[in-house]
Amino acid sequence: MTDPYGIPDNMFGYDLGEFPALVGRVVMVAAVVELKLEFLVMSLSGESQEAHAGKSAKASIDLCIKLLKSRRVDFPDEPAAFADHVVTLLNDVEVALHQRNAVVHSRWPEPGRGWRNLPKNQRVSGPAFGSPDWTKWIQIDEDHLQSLILLLCGLVDRLAQAIGMAGSLEMHSSERGPGRDSR
Repeated sequence: MTDPYGIPDNMFGYDLGEFPALVGRVVMVAAVVELKLEFLVMSLSGESQEAHAGKSAKASIDLCIKLLKSRRVDFPDEPAAFADHVVTLLNDVEVALHQRNAVVHSRWPEPGRGWRNLPKNQRVSGPAFGSPDWTKWIQIDEDHLQSLILLLCGLVDRLAQAIGMAGSLEMHSSERGPGRDSR
């Protein structure tokens, strides 16, 4: 037997309820978070989307932080509040995308109960023989997935606000020129 989408029922069980729809929404909203992150990079760098397309979320976050740090040198009179706000936002994005990865890259033999194979940098020593614990068991319920979806939606809104604020910043100290102040 298969489910309505052709997946054999011995793979995940037949009645998955809302679980696949919730996982799918985590994926979809997280993709919008990554797109907004790319727009933030473009706003802070003044470069085109082509210059940054395909960067990982982590690379985009790191680049945003680097660009914000360089602004402190280029524009020493600029208040630090914007940069501090965006760094906090980027930290929140990184945490949420880590949670997304835990959902997306896990195997779910039944709704809400699964496991994930961990990359080497996330493994911890196991109890026997000091061997690495390369599998992490995960238990997640629909309420947690709905909370993650709402968190990701909130990050989309916060990133949109940051993009708008970044768009109003001076791009180069040479823009100031004679007779122009630094705002």
